[in-house]
Amino acid sequence: MLRTMLKPLAASVPPRLVFTFLRFMQPLLIRRIIELVGEPNSKSADNRGWGLTAAVGLVYFGLALTGGAYQHKANRMATMVRGSLVNAVYAQTLELSIISLDESAAVTLMSSDVERICEPLISIHNMWSSPIEIALAIWLLSREIGISLLGPLLITGLAISGPFLISGRMGKAQMTWIKRIQTRIDTTAKMLDSIKGVKMLGLSPKLSSIVSQLRLDEVTESLKMRKLMVAMITFGNMSDILAPGAAFAIYVIVATINGQTLDVTSAYTALSLIALLVAPIRAFVFSTPPLIAAI
Repeated sequence: MLRTMLKPLAASVPPRLVFTFLRFMQPLLIRRIIELVGEPNSKSADNRGWGLTAAVGLVYFGLALTGGAYQHKANRMATMVRGSLVNAVYAQTLELSIISLDESAAVTLMSSDVERICEPLISIHNMWSSPIEIALAIWLLSREIGISLLGPLLITGLAISGPFLISGRMGKAQMTWIKRIQTRIDTTAKMLDSIKGVKMLGLSPKLSSIVSQLRLDEVTESLKMRKLMVAMITFGNMSDILAPGAAFAIYVIVATINGQTLDVTSAYTALSLIALLVAPIRAFVFSTPPLIAAI
């Protein structure tokens, strides 16, 4: 599959790189705008103001353009993977004998399994782009707030450790859940194939209760997977909630000891950089477990 989809996979890389570059232009623009606002009125300041206005417009227009192009290419690749996998399953069913063919297994593979493979593929580029963005954000933050970077770094370490703790369990939980889905579909299909005999023997209520119980068992089994998803979301949002507070708490302690003050320019630039640090962390945390489960 990787060999077949190499070109569609690579097509998302250039717009993703440009998207990353434009995102990191934002804190630099914020710094320049705040510095400009603090200056007295002058002709040169007006000219720089118009220049910054144009730069902001170009950056956000570029973000919309490259973000849309990247998402389009990623979704296109996932659609191609879906078509290839469904076709492969169908081709395999044609080669099997009637005795060994399990129709419910084929239906489950074409729906549930293929869907759980294709969904994580849309965010597969976060696996290489997120570490680059995290490294860039850390470097820029270290220049802006110095040792106070230790706060966001600690939160980052905790957030990134989450996927590695739950990834193994997620694959097993998903497999068990899919098996329950297949059992329910298999039973339902066989009941519908024999619906005339079921009606003649008056077994409709009995078989209906069996299918309902299978559905309940499936939902109960899915709770393991859903609890792991809750844990994944918790780790993903941890940095967003805690990183700014941790950074400024350490900054205030260090500044108090050294007799420094936090100026407006540094505060807003640091906040924008922390936001840029948090976004790839969240993307990496949300992408890793589903990808491992898809494998």
